[in-house]
Amino acid sequence: MQNRSQRIADQVQQVLAQALLRLSEEPLFLKTTITEVKISPDLSCAKVFIRIWDEKDIDETMDALQARAKYLRHILARTLNLRITPTLTFIYDRTEMQAQKLTSLINQLDHNEK
Repeated sequence: MQNRSQRIADQVQQVLAQALLRLSEEPLFLKTTITEVKISPDLSCAKVFIRIWDEKDIDETMDALQARAKYLRHILARTLNLRITPTLTFIYDRTEMQAQKLTSLINQLDHNEK
């Protein structure tokens, strides 16, 4: 059984994903995926990990998300029945990029050994 903070993190992720889809006036959000949400034990802070499909848009998209953080938090407050609505911090998820670099390095090593 999931603990409470994980259940809330999952709910936050779902609500934010739906909210980003509704913010269609910002086309950058259509190329954005929320990969994970981590919530502090006291539920006051949420780290929202974001993958952006076009690397040239990273800075602009992250700025747009931060600019709308207050609005997105308001949506969370209206949607989720929580005593405390977590503050949102958006973090670019570099996991896939790092995995690609590691794969490339391994392939180079393998090629050099042959």
